Amino acid sequence: SERLKKLRTHNCLSEKEVASLTGIEEKRLSEIEEAGSSMTMTELKKLTTFYRCSSDYLLFGKGISNLLN
Repeated sequence: SERLKKLRTHNCLSEKEVASLTGIEEKRLSEIEEAGSSMTMTELKKLTTFYRCSSDYLLFGKGISNLLN
């Protein structure tokens, strides 16, 4: 999703770094960011925890992320 890429680039992180820190494969992160592939509940939980944002923000763009303030 565009929001995931925005969060990642805002924090000067590569897909490889996020993959290492979240346990989600780099290829899978790329699929989610670029192709808009659906996330599993586990992936969603890992990413919301890592980026300190709500699932509503990642999925629907509602609310804000703490890291973009």
